[in-house]
Amino acid sequence: MTQIQEVRNKLIGSWSLISSRTELYDSPDVKPSILYTIGKEAQGIIMFSPDGYVSTQLMRPGAIKWESNSLLDGTAEELADATRHFLAYAGTFDVEARGDETLIYISVDLCSFPNWLGDRQERVVRLEGEVLKLTPPSFIMQVGSQVERQQLSRASS
Repeated sequence: MTQIQEVRNKLIGSWSLISSRTELYDSPDVKPSILYTIGKEAQGIIMFSPDGYVSTQLMRPGAIKWESNSLLDGTAEELADATRHFLAYAGTFDVEARGDETLIYISVDLCSFPNWLGDRQERVVRLEGEVLKLTPPSFIMQVGSQVERQQLSRASS
């Protein structure tokens, strides 16, 4: 079994979010500032299926309850608040190797954030026992660089 097949097999199943954070680096010699883009208490689940599908739901607790109990009757404020508290996307995934790194590519077919529709997103994959670490490639901001990090544990029902 190749390394890619082994990683793919280990990904299959459900993973619960432990943490999601962004590290902001002003320079390589300085400790990064930490930004919790979906909140310190974020909750989430990522599911990888044997037939190559992935589904991700991330939630920041604390969304306001709507006056109406209908999905179609939210006010502009309620809809905006719901959007700030929840992100979901789904599609297919592939596992590939690049040098010493194992990468997962997610082709986004469905997404609550429309700008990601049709994207092919890349994550560096690290499996440490029952912990899955996903890190998108870092990118340069106007000042310094930014690295996003997600840690998940194998979900149990």
